[in-house]
Amino acid sequence: MRKILLLVILSAMIMAARAQTLFTYGGKPVSKGEFLEAFNKNPVADTVNRKTALQNYLDLYINYKLKVQAAYDEKLNNSDEYRNESDNFKKQLADAAVNKEANLNSLVEEAYQRSQKDLLLDQIFIPAKEDTAAAYKKINEVYAALKAGKTLPATDTIKETSIGYITAFTLPYEVENMVYALKPDGFTAPYHSIAGYHIFILKKERPALGRRRIQQILFAVPNTFSDAEKAAVARTADSVYLLIQNGASFTAMQSQYSSQQQFGKTDIEVSVGQYNPEFEKEVFALQKEGDVSKPFLTDYGYNIIKLVQKIPPAINANDLASKGILQQQVEEGDRLQLAKQKLVQHWQTLTGYKPAAYNTTALWQYTDSALNNGSLATFKNIHKNTVLFSFTKQKITVTDWLQYLQQQTIKASYPEMMKGFVNYATTDYYKKHIEDFDAGIKPQLDEFNNANLLFAAMDKHVWTKASQDSAGLLQYYNAHKEKYLWAPGADAVVISAGSKAIADEVADKIKSAPANWRLIVDSYGSLVQADSSRFERDQLPLKNTTGLQQSYISAPQQNDSQDGYTFIYITKVHTQPEPRSFDDARGLVINDYQQEVEAKWIDELKKKYPVVVNKQVLNSLF
Repeated sequence: MRKILLLVILSAMIMAARAQTLFTYGGKPVSKGEFLEAFNKNPVADTVNRKTALQNYLDLYINYKLKVQAAYDEKLNNSDEYRNESDNFKKQLADAAVNKEANLNSLVEEAYQRSQKDLLLDQIFIPAKEDTAAAYKKINEVYAALKAGKTLPATDTIKETSIGYITAFTLPYEVENMVYALKPDGFTAPYHSIAGYHIFILKKERPALGRRRIQQILFAVPNTFSDAEKAAVARTADSVYLLIQNGASFTAMQSQYSSQQQFGKTDIEVSVGQYNPEFEKEVFALQKEGDVSKPFLTDYGYNIIKLVQKIPPAINANDLASKGILQQQVEEGDRLQLAKQKLVQHWQTLTGYKPAAYNTTALWQYTDSALNNGSLATFKNIHKNTVLFSFTKQKITVTDWLQYLQQQTIKASYPEMMKGFVNYATTDYYKKHIEDFDAGIKPQLDEFNNANLLFAAMDKHVWTKASQDSAGLLQYYNAHKEKYLWAPGADAVVISAGSKAIADEVADKIKSAPANWRLIVDSYGSLVQADSSRFERDQLPLKNTTGLQQSYISAPQQNDSQDGYTFIYITKVHTQPEPRSFDDARGLVINDYQQEVEAKWIDELKKKYPVVVNKQVLNSLF
C-alpha cells in the first residue's frame, strides 16, 4: 500500500513539474512540458551540448509562438485558403482514425490470407422476387436435406449449378465470409439476396492463380444470327488465328476484326471470378507470355486471346505494392463500410445522439410535398426548421433530411431512408468533431494549423514584403556590397544533348566556329539545350576545374541522372574575386534582407507581446 501511495505521489510531482510555466508572452503561459515535447521532436546531434541546444531552441520557440499569435490576432486563420487546408487535413486525420477503429489493417490482412487460394463454388438458387414465403420454405427444406446427407431431388427449380472459381473480393463480403469458412464439400446456411435464396457449396480449393493481362479479339455472334451466319463468323475467327500463327500482328488483327474495342486500350486484366467460367478457363490455360489461344466460343461469340502478362498473387504480406493494392480494394469495397456501420451505434453514444419528438406520418407527408414541389402551407407541426434529432453540438433539421434525400440515387421507404440518414449524420458529426473523441487528433491538428499560420505570417511580414521592397533591397545591397563577390570562375556555355553522338557532333562544330555557338545550338532545335552564364569554379559541371582557359571546350560527359551528355564552352576566365552587380546578387540580397526584416519584426512582436522567462524553471531543464 505504501509503495502504491509513493508511486501516486511521484506521478503527481512529475505532472506538476511538467505543468510549470517556462515563459509567458503577452501574458500567455507556455509550460515546461509543452516546450520539452516540441524540443524532443527535433533530435540534437551527439556533438551538441544539451544546454546550448535547449537555449537555442528556446529562442526559436519563443519566436514561433510570437509569430503564430500575431497571425491569430491579424485573423489570418479566417482566410479561405487556411480553412480549406485545415478542413482537408482534419478530414485525412478523421478518415485514418475511423479506418483504424474499423480495423482496416485487419481487413487488409484477412484479404491477403484469402487471396492466397481460389475456391470452386456451386450454388443452389431459389428465385424469390414475388413469393418469398414459398421460396424461403423450399430453400430451408433443401438445407435440411443437405444436413441430413440426402440426395437432392432433380427438378427444374432445385438444382446445383457451378459458379466457377472465386477469390477475395469476387463476391459480396457477407458471402465471402461464409464461403471462406467452409471446408471442401461443405455448404453454407441459406443466404437471402435481392434475387432470391442461395446455398453455396465448396467443391475444392486451389492455390491462387493471380491475375492475367490479355489481349482479346471478339468475333460477336448475336442471338439473332442463323446457323449459317454463326458458321461464317467461326470461319473468320479460324482464318484470323492462322494469320496470327503465321506472324501477323495480334494488335493489328484486334484493331481490324474485334467487335469489342477497349476505348483505346489493347489489353484487359482478368481476375479470378470476374468473367464467366468458360472464358476464365481459357485465359488461365495460357502458360507462357505471348501464347495465343485457338478460337473458342462463349455467350458473346468467338474469342481469340493472347497472354500479355502473368501477375502472381501477393506472396508476402509485407510487400508494400501488393498491400497497397489490397488496401485500396478494401477501402473501395463493402467490407470497410460494413465495419464502419457496426461502429455507428457506439458513435451515437459518444456524440450525444438524441432523437426528437415529432409526428412521423406528418413528416412523410411533408417530405412528399417538399420533394414534389407541393404546397407546404397546410403543415402546422412540421416545417423546415423542425428538429429531427440532435448531437451535443448540432441539431439536425427537416432541411438536412430533404437535402440528404435529394442526394440519394437508390430510393426506399421513408422509414428505411431515415435509418440511413441517422447513420450518415452520426458518421459525419463524429468525423467533423473527431478531436473531441480522439485525444491524439487535436495536437496534430493544432500543429498543422499553427504551421500554416506561421507560413502565412512569414509570407506577409517577411518573404513577400522583403522580395517586393525594391528600394529596401537596393539600399541593403549598397550598404553591404563587400558581401557580394563573385568567386574565381568563368563565363561559360553549358550544353546538353540526349545522346553522346549529338553532343560530340555539336562540340566539334563549336570547336571549328566558336563565335557561332548560338547558331549551331539553335540548328538542333529541342535536341540540344544551352545555358550561358557566369559560374563560380565549384558550380561548373566538370570533374576537374583546374587549368581553365578561354575557348576551352570539355569532352562530353554523361549526366549523373544518365539521361544525357553535357559539355562546357569557356568564353572568359575570372581568376580573382570580383564584385557582383545588384542584378547578379539579387537572390543573395533578398535572402539576407529577409533576415533583417524578420529580426525587426520579432523586435516589434516582443514589444507587443512581452516575453518573461522563468529562470528557475529554465535551469531545471539543464
